[in-house]
Amino acid sequence: MSTYTTLDAAIDTFLNTTPWAMDVLRFVLAGLP
Repeated sequence: MSTYTTLDAAIDTFLNTTPWAMDVLRFVLAGLP
């Protein structure tokens, strides 16, 4: 199992269990120059 796969799975699980995480991420990305 590669590090990328592990990290990707962890992020996917985090987003699935934290509905507001994607909204926060979009807000942060939208605020970047």
